[in-house]
Amino acid sequence: MLAAGVAFIAFFTFTRKSQLGKSDSIAVYALFRDASGLGAKSRVQTAGISIGEIADIRLEGTRARVTLRVRKDLPLHADASIAKRSESMLGDYMLDLVPAATPSRSSRTAGRSRTSSTRRGWTRPSTS
Repeated sequence: MLAAGVAFIAFFTFTRKSQLGKSDSIAVYALFRDASGLGAKSRVQTAGISIGEIADIRLEGTRARVTLRVRKDLPLHADASIAKRSESMLGDYMLDLVPAATPSRSSRTAGRSRTSSTRRGWTRPSTS
């Protein structure tokens, strides 16, 4: 009985719908050379706090176009950066987003990653 309860909670946690609706979030995208380990509903965070999720991944030319839904109240600037990083030992990945607009050393280097490469700046997809 206890095992069934734990299994239900785990299932609910991983399959629940996003808390971000279209009214309280915006859609933006980034281009990656490698999107392996990312999937719909993968977490997007800033400073260790969840601020959104991946809405869609598709091929655009030779790169993966990753569309994100992020909180509307989070200011994204032209010098924002994003990096893919491991979330678990099972091969799951998440995205670390740095909104930037400050000339600090940490924000200039935050988007660099051995596993991914993104296009600087943000664009709202024309379909959302």
